Amino acid sequence: MLSDRGRLSTAAVEFLQAFAPRLHQQFAPVVQPYFEPLLKLFARPNKVFLKRSERCLIKILENCHLPQIIMELRKGLNDDAVTCRRICSTGIERAMNEWDIEVFTERSLVSLEEGLRRMATDKDAEVRQTGKRVWGKFMELWPERVDE
Repeated sequence: MLSDRGRLSTAAVEFLQAFAPRLHQQFAPVVQPYFEPLLKLFARPNKVFLKRSERCLIKILENCHLPQIIMELRKGLNDDAVTCRRICSTGIERAMNEWDIEVFTERSLVSLEEGLRRMATDKDAEVRQTGKRVWGKFMELWPERVDE
């Protein structure tokens, strides 16, 4: 996936995009090994790599509702590249809007809270705006976890 050769990277990303929807919940064991390189692709300056990897993330979020994904996206919010932080924040927003509330475990909620704090203090305005929308959804879904 991290190859600088476009055809090789394309094949790897499209492979991930093809098998993730078929695995659904069985995608859990491979979240960590595959998301690490995917997050590195989000940081690349090449728009072709960005769009391809973003489509892959969207396909995974649509089909694999796993709390481990939230934890991996949270890691991407610490990246130096603004594109990575933007894609990860919109990925978290998409997960919160599309997934059932039962998917979120205690560990993923803690990770989500950390991500909300990170998005609120990000230097990019788009990430902060996404964080506000995520915060609104968070207050709606888990009012008992919101400190007054």
